[in-house]
Amino acid sequence: MVTAAYPEIQKYLEANDFKNILSWCTENELRLQQDKFVKYYNVFLINYLIANDITNARFLWNRIPSEIKGADPHLKTIWALAKYISQLNYAHIYKHLAINFGPELAPFINELKVSFQRRVFDLISNSYSNISIKDASLYLGISPEEVVRFTQTNGWEKDPSSDSVKPVPVKPVEQVGNGTKKIHSLTDYIKHVRIEEF
Repeated sequence: MVTAAYPEIQKYLEANDFKNILSWCTENELRLQQDKFVKYYNVFLINYLIANDITNARFLWNRIPSEIKGADPHLKTIWALAKYISQLNYAHIYKHLAINFGPELAPFINELKVSFQRRVFDLISNSYSNISIKDASLYLGISPEEVVRFTQTNGWEKDPSSDSVKPVPVKPVEQVGNGTKKIHSLTDYIKHVRIEEF
């Protein structure tokens, strides 16, 4: 059920339009009085993570007054999640995504999980010719059985001899920005990021 806890962005939430929610937060952080915007800091921070914008999430965290950080345990948990995402600490990412943030934040946390898993799935698809089911389970935050079912529905093949799956590359994402078409591959995007093994 869609929450009405955030009436100013309700129409965007009902449409699952998280891009416009982020735009609204960006435009209103300084425009609204702090006591009216304070409840949106959680939403703002999560939506930076949904957009995979760790840099601006960090800047936002530094701007949030310390008394607000101290008074809101969810805010601190979301920031811990941001740090785990920046470190690609998959075990802790999915552990924190499983925390009960309450019904008001649930739609945002659910979208963050889906968008993060989608990015990881595309990354694996474009980076690996073969990956163990165990590793795929860690990276995607699902059980080994779910890995087999999910990947096979996306055209991957299971290799029973090595208990692994063979990814199928996905098409690069085409984006339009500043009037110029840009094609970004997730592989290119993270080429300078070292994925740590756990």
